[in-house]
Amino acid sequence: MSRKTKTSFAIRMAMLVGVALFLSAGCAEKPKLMLYNWDAYIDPDLVKAFEKEFKCKVVQDTFDSNEMLEAKMKSGAANYDIIVPSSYVTERLYKQGLIQKLDHSLIPNLQHVDQDILAQLPDGDMEHSVPYMMGYAAIGYNADQVKGFEATWRMFERGDLKNRVTLLNDLREVIGAALLTLGYSVNTRSEAEIKEAAQLVMKWKQTIAKFENEQYKNGLASGEYFMVQGYVCDMLQVQEENPKKNIEIAIPQEGTTFAVDMLVIPAGAKNLELAYAFINFLHDPEIAAQNTEWVCQVCPNSASYPLLDKEFLENDVLFPDPELKAKCELLEDIGDAIAIYNRYWDLIKTRDSID
Repeated sequence: MSRKTKTSFAIRMAMLVGVALFLSAGCAEKPKLMLYNWDAYIDPDLVKAFEKEFKCKVVQDTFDSNEMLEAKMKSGAANYDIIVPSSYVTERLYKQGLIQKLDHSLIPNLQHVDQDILAQLPDGDMEHSVPYMMGYAAIGYNADQVKGFEATWRMFERGDLKNRVTLLNDLREVIGAALLTLGYSVNTRSEAEIKEAAQLVMKWKQTIAKFENEQYKNGLASGEYFMVQGYVCDMLQVQEENPKKNIEIAIPQEGTTFAVDMLVIPAGAKNLELAYAFINFLHDPEIAAQNTEWVCQVCPNSASYPLLDKEFLENDVLFPDPELKAKCELLEDIGDAIAIYNRYWDLIKTRDSID
């Protein structure tokens, strides 16, 4: 081989190595944030903005009940960097060592979290969880199909609505609504009170089409269901997407449950840097305001409130009047009493009556 040929070969090899290195760098997989969240519970544009800013990929799985999330976390099969349980489930997960304490120095935007909301939470110091969104359960209905509507949970006893209504497939929400109707706390540990509430739910069961957490939204929009128990955020989205339908939302006069969903880092999280960045990102006031208006649920971020549209701030199912708000109860961790609720929920699902 001549010197010239050797030189040309060396140059070609160098070029090939350079191209290979370039392609390798270009194809390097971006870091991933593994998110386990409720369905339609974050503005997709904000996800894209986070991915762009932090040069990462957000991979999101969804769940439709706290029980589903809790079971997956307990199974050991979960592989997430951020999960979004309600506050009462968060406490159970923490006691079982399934979530970790937070380093506040990595989340400077915690300064904006609403102190009034924190005062009502079991983890008021945000030791292991940060509030994400808060909202109420309520009744959604088509005013053209439901005549003589009254803002009461007793509406689920109306025989003329048989098979055209749904209740949530969530034991704390459904039994909680019955407890409030009977004048009891949604967090009662009394078996007698829980049993009485379960018996009332059995009456409602005779009217409903099903217990449903997801399809009630489409059903309300399509007219398949005339009335549903659901979450305010879901039903506001139905209203917005179906302006020609006469969809109304009401918090019952007996009060309702409300929950605060939390941002939590699981004990086995693999990408802590992105997890902390994500929590901090969501509590930037402008980001929180944008997310609030997209989700139709309130992010407890005091600095974001002045940035919200006036129409949003005046919505009485997002910000109930003080008298009605006083009747609403935060769902709490009820400890071992959950076994009583589970037992009566099983009876509700499998039997026609409870003696």
